[in-house]
Amino acid sequence: MAAREPGVIGSWNDREGRGIIRRHQGPDVVFSFSAIRHAAGGYLGLHEGLAVTFILVETQEGYRAKDVEMGSGPDVTDAWVSPG
Repeated sequence: MAAREPGVIGSWNDREGRGIIRRHQGPDVVFSFSAIRHAAGGYLGLHEGLAVTFILVETQEGYRAKDVEMGSGPDVTDAWVSPG
């Protein structure tokens, strides 16, 4: 099984159902509504700075996050900057 990575929501677009996760190490990755664990329960709690964990996968379009789990650590402020 692939290792989970920590990150934070860098942006989220409700209308498109997609967003970006800032990884703690490495470049930011895209994720979609379908990648959120328990997505059937909704995603109303998504916001910038929300801590998440996820599994990084390589696709034809590049790296993407899957199995995104919300609230898996402390949220961060806007002052946090991605090193990627």
